[in-house]
Amino acid sequence: MLRLASWLLLLTTAALLFASVWIVVPVPEAWLLPLGVGAPEVSPVLLAASLLLAPVAAVRARRSGVARLALVLVLVSAGLSVVPIVQIPSTLARFDAALKSTRGAETSNMRAEAVILRELFRPVEPGDVRVSRGIEFARPDGVPLKLDIYRPRGQGHFPVLIQIYGGSWQ
Repeated sequence: MLRLASWLLLLTTAALLFASVWIVVPVPEAWLLPLGVGAPEVSPVLLAASLLLAPVAAVRARRSGVARLALVLVLVSAGLSVVPIVQIPSTLARFDAALKSTRGAETSNMRAEAVILRELFRPVEPGDVRVSRGIEFARPDGVPLKLDIYRPRGQGHFPVLIQIYGGSWQ
């Protein structure tokens, strides 16, 4: 029974490592793309699972070589899963620096633009927006692609925001 539990632990930690590795390694095959795209978003879940399995593997590692291997796998998985979380501050700093370099030094115009942007993107009441859902815009290979449009009520020129979800522009 102990042997079976150790092997199940090893299989579980191997699957966890398999999912975690695509956070930092580019996927080599198209069929793995969903893992590569989704892994950064689920890295906190993968990290939590690793941290929950680590003590179990550590306790069993005293009596089983298989459990020792599971412990190594779960620790590597935890390390890979924490990478995106640790990178958040530096990624935001690089984004801010890139944005500033493309727009030049801050000017009074930028401060005025910030006021305008705050007004444009202020919270709106539900009745202030017209929503058109499920508008088909393409049908590649017979698969309908749909979008939702949110428009302010009234006339005038308004900013356009496009949100693309799914990763890899696919």
